[in-house]
Amino acid sequence: AKGAKQALERKDQGNLMVRSLADIVNAKDFVESEHLTTLLVVVPKFALKEWETSYASLGGDKPFVVPNSSRKVHEDTDTVLMTVTLFKSIVDDFKANCREKRFIVRDFEYSEAGVKAEKDSKEKALSEHDKVKAMFIRWCKTNLAEAYSAMVHLKAVRVFVESVLRYGVPPNFQAALLKPAPRKEVQLRKHLDSLYQHLAASDMTGGDEDMPGQAAEFYPYVFFNVYTSPPSI
Repeated sequence: AKGAKQALERKDQGNLMVRSLADIVNAKDFVESEHLTTLLVVVPKFALKEWETSYASLGGDKPFVVPNSSRKVHEDTDTVLMTVTLFKSIVDDFKANCREKRFIVRDFEYSEAGVKAEKDSKEKALSEHDKVKAMFIRWCKTNLAEAYSAMVHLKAVRVFVESVLRYGVPPNFQAALLKPAPRKEVQLRKHLDSLYQHLAASDMTGGDEDMPGQAAEFYPYVFFNVYTSPPSI
């Protein structure tokens, strides 16, 4: 559901050369008959004047582009979506000449049924995403307490095992939970290092061999992070 939603968002958030046009155009933008058709052309803003003065001649030698048929439908930061009506017999020549001038003709055939189907598909995907997300959040809230309790239990077991491996038996140590104030983590770390420096025996820090319980950064005490805030969903 999330993947489908992201795919729809990419289609709607892209530029006019790639994004979906179903929510931009409507029936009044098109002329369709036995001989005439309407094309959608993406024109860079810097070339808009060139388009306005040249689109009628882009069909080749035959004057089969309807004069004054170009209309602006939509625009974004860099481009403008224009319509143009012409005879179907010169569509291929018109597209080729547009490519030479870097005008992009979108392959889009308007139909009420197709536009409605795309909009319905989008609404269905968004509704399914919201439904699945709500179910997932309810599941997380229901199981968070149990999962968090299990995590804290495993942390406690690790603290005990690592402490025994480091300091030996019989066990003679105290486990504690410390929650530093915001932006006080470094200050707390320095204070703990100073308070328990006597536990950092030379045989623990003087060699290259990893000691039991030693992480990437060694402390004279056993230390593990415990996260108190769940990740955002």
